[in-house]
Amino acid sequence: HGYRPHHDFHEWMKLSLLESVETELSGEWARTRHLVNRETVRSLVANTRTEKENRDYLLLTLLILELWMRENRIEAV
Repeated sequence: HGYRPHHDFHEWMKLSLLESVETELSGEWARTRHLVNRETVRSLVANTRTEKENRDYLLLTLLILELWMRENRIEAV
């Protein structure tokens, strides 16, 4: 009963954000590629897209980390 923001977030992720998350995290330029490999990212996105697993918040956290690393010019090794 009542407002549940996680329901709205999941819909937003599926409809608008998931494609961008996949592009940013699996690209050659992705700084998080040393932390999480591309195949893992693609698997997380695919499972979220098909609703096999809900990895919305994990993907959002990885995206925030990626953008933070870019903004602060941090390279993972």
